[in-house]
Amino acid sequence: MRYNHAYRTLRELDPENPRLSSLYTSMWFPQSWDIHDLNQEIARVHSRLPKDLLPKELRQLDVHHPFPLQFKREFRGLGIEPEDYTMLVPVGWHRLKPGGLHTGPDHWNKQWDRYIAQEEEPTKERAIEHLSTMMKQIPWMKP
Repeated sequence: MRYNHAYRTLRELDPENPRLSSLYTSMWFPQSWDIHDLNQEIARVHSRLPKDLLPKELRQLDVHHPFPLQFKREFRGLGIEPEDYTMLVPVGWHRLKPGGLHTGPDHWNKQWDRYIAQEEEPTKERAIEHLSTMMKQIPWMKP
C-alpha cells in the first residue's frame, strides 16, 4: 500500500517521470528501499514544481510515520525502524482535515497506543499486520 500510494503521488505530480516505468514481474514485491526511492523522487519533483500548478491537495506534503515515533522504543524492540516506513501525504489528510490521520478522537497514534496496550505477545509480524489493517481503513488510501 505504501508503494502504491507513493507511485500514485509521483504519477500525479509528474506523469512522465522515468521512475514510473518500473520493470517488475508478478513475483516482484516492493522493498523498503523501493518506497524510499519513490519518496525521494516525490520530494525532488515536488520541490521544483510551481506550487500554483499543483493540485491543491498536493501543494504541501508532510512526512507521516505509519509506525509513530511516539512508540519508537516499542517498535525498535520488535525490529521495526519507524524511519524505514515513512510516507509523504497531503498535509490536510495528515493533520488538518476532520478524518485526517492525526485528527479526531481515534487518531492514528491513539489507535497504536491501544494496540500496544492490548497486544499480549507483540511481534514484528503482528505489528506489520496491524499496520496493514489500519492502512486499509484510510478512506483516501487506495491499495
